[in-house]
Order: sequence, then structure tokens, then C-alpha cells
Amino acid sequence: MLLINGLDDLSNATIVGISNGVQFSYTGNIDLMGDLGHPNLSVSQLLLGCLREAPIKMAMPAVIFNCIADPDSHGRSLDRASELLEQARVPVLNRPQNVRKTTRDNIYRLLHNTPGLVVPRTVRLAPRRLSDIRAAMADGDIGMPFLIRPAGQHGGAGLLRVDSESDLGQLERFAFDGRGYYLTEFVDFRSPDGLYRKYRLIMLDGRVYPRHLIASDHWNIHSRSRGTVMQNNLELMAQEQAFLDHPERHFKESVQQALAQIRRELELDYFGVDCGLNADGDLVVFEINACVNVIQRHQAPFGYLNAAVERIRTGVIEMVLRRDRNRSA
Repeated sequence: MLLINGLDDLSNATIVGISNGVQFSYTGNIDLMGDLGHPNLSVSQLLLGCLREAPIKMAMPAVIFNCIADPDSHGRSLDRASELLEQARVPVLNRPQNVRKTTRDNIYRLLHNTPGLVVPRTVRLAPRRLSDIRAAMADGDIGMPFLIRPAGQHGGAGLLRVDSESDLGQLERFAFDGRGYYLTEFVDFRSPDGLYRKYRLIMLDGRVYPRHLIASDHWNIHSRSRGTVMQNNLELMAQEQAFLDHPERHFKESVQQALAQIRRELELDYFGVDCGLNADGDLVVFEINACVNVIQRHQAPFGYLNAAVERIRTGVIEMVLRRDRNRSA
């Protein structure tokens, strides 16, 4: 199998180790394969930059996995991958043209009328002054509270909630120099017990794999939120375990149908859905994209998550081997 990774549009890479030679990491790519050891799976990697490289000469692999996952920050690498894969005669996972569907504003356009889903209104803009924010709010019918974040950033990084006119001054922290931002209406997803819950689902070859259920006392939930309310709460950990064992029990039928609709619209082989649930049991979408890394091991007291990680790891291996068998049939 060949993995295709890409530099972002600024050609950035991060040094993560130097003990055994310089090791780099590349944001905006799916870091999925490091733990996929399997006797029938040989993995090679190709890194694409932002400039047009010389023609690439290599033996044709059995399966190609496009790991370039962020259409906001990796447009040039996705262009290069599209050119490279245009003539591919082998199975390609996560084709670049399907990754491009996952910008936050396009997810809203594609899915906001889907029963069982609440997809917050979202617009992209390139502001140069505060008045541009106001204009985008009016054009996108986005009121307060709303969220703003730089395009190409995920999780809680760079995310700000603006609740009222008096909060608009906080926007001065951002560089309004023409770079891209997203405005998204804030939809309250607080549970009846006063906590906020974030579900992560991995969509893998047409199947739903639960990854985690994090409870927090703050709406901006990320992995570090485990250290607040969940660390010593056996009830919350039991709720997460129940979700991992039987995710279908957490979602009503219209949500299950909506998840199938998401898969049909995006046509991706691997991607993630971060979401909450509102009081009606509808799925509140936070983000849907392939830029989600899931194969990380957990220590006590959250070691029960490793079973879910292993199911996803096995699912990826089986998907790749299945594509190879189908190609050879």
C-alpha cells in the first residue's frame, strides 16, 4: 500500500524527533498507519509538496490511501495528488476530490436539510476589518452567539465564542489580513445533567465505529477535557464504555439514516464525525472531515478505550486487504 501525504500550502513541517535521524510530522494528514503492523500489509509513503515536482517513477502499489485530509490548508497538495491519481489503475482510498467536499461551509450546504441532523449555519470569509465580520453575519443569517476560527484549524485551537456585541472586541486577537476564517452559529448541546458531551464516530468503509464520548463542564470539548470531570467519575466512564459497546442504542432511527446519508454525500472511505446530541435526540454536527487521527493508546483509568482503537485499526487493515482482493478478483 502507498500512503500519500502532503505539505500544507506554506510548506510547513514539524520536527518531532532527532534521536534516530530527523523525524517530521505533517499537519492536515491522516496519521493512521504507524500502528497497522500486519504480515500481509507492506506500507510505503510519498510526500507531496506545494511545487510541481519532477515526474514520479515507482512501482504501482496494490492500494493507494490518500492521507491528505484538510482542504483548507492543503489545497496545492490535493491538486498534485489529483494529478498523480488521475491515471491510477488500482483502488484509491479517500480520493482528493472527495476530501475537498469537507470544508465546513460545504458540509453545511450538503447536509443542513437532513432529518436527524442539526448542522449549524457556517460561512467562510477573508476579513480585513471588523465590519467584514458583521457583513458575513448578515449574509449568512448568523446571529449571536457564534463561533469563529481560522480555516484549517481543528479541535479547540484558535476557537472563540462571541456571545454579545460587547464581546466583539475579542476579535482583535485575530489577524484580519485576508486569511480565511469560518463563522458558525453556536447551537447549545448541553445535556440535562448540565454537562456537555462530544461523541466521535469514525466512518470506515461504510460502517460506523465509535471512538469516544467525552463529557465536560465546558462547551469547548477536546481530549484534555477528560482530566476535568471524567477523571474520577466512574459513572461517566461507564457511560462512555456503554457507548463504545453499543453505539446504536444512543441514536434514534433518523440519526442512523442521517449517518448513512453523510456517507453517500461525501463518498469517503475514512472520515470522522464529531458531534453532540440536542434535547430532541438530533445529532448536532461540530465537524465532519477526514482530518481525524484515532489510533492513540490510552492509559488507566481510560484503558477501556483501547478496545475501540483496536476495532478501528483492524477495520482499516481489513478495508485495505478487501480492496486488494477485489482488485485481484
